[in-house]
Amino acid sequence: MNRLRAPFLYVGLFLFLAVVLMDLGAGPVVLAILGESGQTPPGRGMPALVLVDALLFAQVIFLGFDALGLGRLARWLNGPGNLVLSVVVIFGGIGLLFAALGLLILMISVLMALPFGPAIYAAIWGGFARGTAMGLLSTTLLLRIIAGLLLVLYDQSMLGKKRLLLLFFTCLVGDLVVSFLLGLVPSLLCSITDAVGALIGAILGIIWAIVLLIPAITGTLRLIRLRA
Repeated sequence: MNRLRAPFLYVGLFLFLAVVLMDLGAGPVVLAILGESGQTPPGRGMPALVLVDALLFAQVIFLGFDALGLGRLARWLNGPGNLVLSVVVIFGGIGLLFAALGLLILMISVLMALPFGPAIYAAIWGGFARGTAMGLLSTTLLLRIIAGLLLVLYDQSMLGKKRLLLLFFTCLVGDLVVSFLLGLVPSLLCSITDAVGALIGAILGIIWAIVLLIPAITGTLRLIRLRA
């Protein structure tokens, strides 16, 4: 039966890939494929979400192997694949965390440096394209929801995979939080709240990478013992 429903999984996988690419700045290309027009996401908040989106995309890829009848291959690749990806996300998240924190401190310091600081801040960071960012965030949120529904249509047992569900909802919450932060303040201050969103995205990515790293290490060690 799952073989007949496999197209739901493949379309969902494509949509998750589209989200990852849009996070990375390929929004115009992805939206053109989908028949829409768009721009590259400004700031750091949305790009930071790629950390959790990439982790989710990887888990869906392993499900795709199962749909192709390659469940054994998926089990062999799951541990090493998640191990490598988790390490990359942890180090990438730490780098992004410090970069966003440094930028946030710099912007606040410049903004509060009277009398010329506010003018300098406005000239450098005051032109944040909030409308573009929120439009792209809304698009990726919709794509995630549709992709999640397609996964459930492929296999209702997805609802019982607690870790996958939590990761999926983390991606949704991360998107909503960044959107909320951008809409919370006047557009002049959006660069500051966008940096806060990047901090949150980096922290979420690091936490989930650590969560996935532990079973990945166990699975990799088990695989090594079997091959020894």
